[in-house]
Amino acid sequence: MTSWGDVRVPEVAGFLGWNTDAVDVGGSWRFAYDRDLSAEQIAKWADPALADEDWSRLTAPGDDHPRFRNQQQELRVPAVFRRVFSLSDARRRELLDKGQGKCYLYVWSLDRSRQQLAAAINGTHVGEATHSDHSPAWHVFEVGRTLRRGENLLALHLPWCELAYRIYLSPTRPRCYPDLGPEGNARWVDFRDWWQGTVEPRSAPKVPALKNAIPMNEDWAFAPISKTESADAKLDPAVDDADWARIDLGIWNVQGFPDATGGVFRKRVTIPADWSSGRIWAWLVGSGDMLRPPYRVKLYSDGKLRWPSGNSRYSMMSIDLTDQLPPGRHLFAWEMEGTGKFDGVVGDMWLEYVPDPVFTQSAAGQWSTGITLPGQATLTGAKRTFRLDPRAKDYLVQFYIDGKPDRRHPLYGL
Repeated sequence: MTSWGDVRVPEVAGFLGWNTDAVDVGGSWRFAYDRDLSAEQIAKWADPALADEDWSRLTAPGDDHPRFRNQQQELRVPAVFRRVFSLSDARRRELLDKGQGKCYLYVWSLDRSRQQLAAAINGTHVGEATHSDHSPAWHVFEVGRTLRRGENLLALHLPWCELAYRIYLSPTRPRCYPDLGPEGNARWVDFRDWWQGTVEPRSAPKVPALKNAIPMNEDWAFAPISKTESADAKLDPAVDDADWARIDLGIWNVQGFPDATGGVFRKRVTIPADWSSGRIWAWLVGSGDMLRPPYRVKLYSDGKLRWPSGNSRYSMMSIDLTDQLPPGRHLFAWEMEGTGKFDGVVGDMWLEYVPDPVFTQSAAGQWSTGITLPGQATLTGAKRTFRLDPRAKDYLVQFYIDGKPDRRHPLYGL
């Protein structure tokens, strides 16, 4: 092996028909959310006669905007995807010959909706399927009799407007380990029955603290609270928490409280004296499902509520606490609700000090033709050439946009 490029890791679709015999049918789609369609259009979502020329376009797989929009805004909305693909007569015959008269459409949407996905080719419904567990969804439909020589209309009704991985035709029937053949079985690793490692895991390496930052993950006082119990008494700064359990900010069920359905974390932090000429920010950042059901989390400092999470698993905290954190000792507290299964947060917390700039340089003025900022304009592709102040030499330069989008206007500006 001379480079990482020599390492070959099997692709999961390779066990399910994605090989040299497969035909990729992904690409540019017409799509529309169900909420933007009439009842008649939804009923005819697979009909070749349905007019879709005015629908939006996107590339799938390849364009993850619907996927990330779903995650960030909880827009779990169904949509219709339609596209035309070409299939030569020779390729169609090859698929059917190798499949002994059958051909399979594999759809790897990877959504976790546990709702029904439907597919159709040339107006003929080829199947509906529901992925029953909470793992990323994939589906397969037998479509041999619906394929035509030349152009074919493929239509999908997707529960979450997500087509994230692959979609293809293949003569390979769906199989599971250990029915993959000698070569396939040798490449497959099945972890479903694994539940315990054979070697004790080592402690995670310590990550060096960032400059002008105070890590906040470790060594919190913790006390469980029941669903009927008020957290007010445990949030009181005057309460002595010296006898409370000490755990890390995270999932409390795996840190000695397996049945707790709620809890309060408390930690005292000293703000340095030299953090007095800038801004102090508190961060809580994770990936994926950072908050756990029912997604209700609150941060307090010195007994005052500073940040409520809202009801989204993807909430991220970034708040300016400069006026609330003068130099000295301060108490931080989290109030969290749970379900008694896997509760808390999955992310990192820290305090960041951003010193006042040595100097500032305005980027306001004429940008692209017809665009003056601050102002209201379509900012896609907006640019401006300017000369950086020589005083910036040997300093870290940061670019700030001071303002909020005007969401009342269809063209967001500053």
